[in-house]
Amino acid sequence: MADTIMTKDTSRELKGAAILLMIWLHLFSSEAVIQQYTPLLYFWNGDPLPYVLRKVCSMCVPIYAFIGGYGLAKTNLPHLSGGRHKRLNAIRALTLYANFWIVFVLFFPLGAALNPDVFLAPAQEIVCNFLALSVTMNGAWWFLLPYAVLTLLSGYITKWMYGLAPGKEAAALAAAFALNVLAYVGEKTTVSDIRLVQLLYENVARVGLIAFMFMAGISFAKHGWADKIYGTLRKRRRPDTILALTAAALIIIKMCIGATSLINPWFVFVLVPCYAMAARGPRVRGFFAFFGRHNTNMWLTHFFFIHYIFSGTAYALRYSVLIFAAVVAATLASSYVVDLFNKPVRRAIGRLRG
Repeated sequence: MADTIMTKDTSRELKGAAILLMIWLHLFSSEAVIQQYTPLLYFWNGDPLPYVLRKVCSMCVPIYAFIGGYGLAKTNLPHLSGGRHKRLNAIRALTLYANFWIVFVLFFPLGAALNPDVFLAPAQEIVCNFLALSVTMNGAWWFLLPYAVLTLLSGYITKWMYGLAPGKEAAALAAAFALNVLAYVGEKTTVSDIRLVQLLYENVARVGLIAFMFMAGISFAKHGWADKIYGTLRKRRRPDTILALTAAALIIIKMCIGATSLINPWFVFVLVPCYAMAARGPRVRGFFAFFGRHNTNMWLTHFFFIHYIFSGTAYALRYSVLIFAAVVAATLASSYVVDLFNKPVRRAIGRLRG
């Protein structure tokens, strides 16, 4: 089925929205930082609104994983029969890691100068961070290695899931969700005093944390569910009103019930298609697409401006919107610097496609 709703442009917009959600989440997700800013609005339960909004923003990683699975399914599909997906996905994973290594090399000297207790670690720990096995120098990097692994395997997963009958596909998704629950419960468990063994265990668990949403994205691509829902919705009166009310209701419910990652998928399955189906003006599309083009760099760098290097500096602005805007601006500026090095590297890697 040809894409009419979940296009590449839509995916880029959703990634732009996801990185903004991620930055807000990491700025205001802790009760400890409430004392560092001045809340202007409060939720009905008395909590500061920036803190409550973290429950909505906690959907950022599931959105990334879902869109990643969807997009890779579509791009892998033409190359499955000839096996070319292996080479292309290896190039995608290498491109992601090259981007990460550029960020690491650029920010490590700053970290060593401004936060030596974390960055001037033993050589083994530095190497583990450089490989994204360990994330002691930037907690937001935990997603990198698991996503790279799923990218490498995406062709095989796509071929397998596209060949499954509906009952077996549902069973596979149920098993993936069960793995997600187990990973959520057990990720922080200590299984070994040997550092490398413990890190391998944690990263396997992290693959489990995103595999369900990744596979769900592939399933959405396989069945064209977003397009089917849109086809049905277009027959009704005022479809955009229905979409807006549905999204608003889900967001309010999410703000009321919690931020645990185990409930996020069920909101993403509805909210992502709602965004894709909604009528969006060129300004809205352009705004989110702009940040979507910078999303990887902003993901890899934003935590430095919140905790690991410039710890707490942004909170001096006192007001949540100003704090958020400052961190977004700083990460966006850093993205342009990273791209000075990343673009030629990406072009060089692109030549490997053959």
